[in-house]
Amino acid sequence: MLETPQFDRPADSRILDFLAKITPYELFAAPTIYQVSPPPDEVYPSKETSKILDSAAKIMKERKDSYLAVDALILAVLGASDVGTALQEAGVPKMQLEDAVKEVRLRVL
Repeated sequence: MLETPQFDRPADSRILDFLAKITPYELFAAPTIYQVSPPPDEVYPSKETSKILDSAAKIMKERKDSYLAVDALILAVLGASDVGTALQEAGVPKMQLEDAVKEVRLRVL
C-alpha cells in the first residue's frame, strides 16, 4: 500500500487559508454552456487543455513510457499557468508537490 506524502503543517494551513477565502460564487460558478443546433460534428479541447496534454505527452516520451500515466498528467497540470498561480497564492511550494508525485512514481515502479 502506498503511503500518502506528508507536507509540512505551514503549507497545509496556507492551503486552508486560501480555500477559506474562496467565495461561494467562485466555488459554484459554472462555465457558460451555449446550445448549438445542430450540435457540431467534432469537439476540440481548449488551448490550455491542449498545452497540458502536449506537456504530458512530452513527459511520457522523456520517461520512455508506453502509456500516458496519471502522474505525467499531474505534473503537466502543475506546470499550467492557472495552477501555478493558485499554488503561489496558497503558499504551496510547487517543487514539493512535484517531488511528491515523483516519489510516488518511484515507489510504484
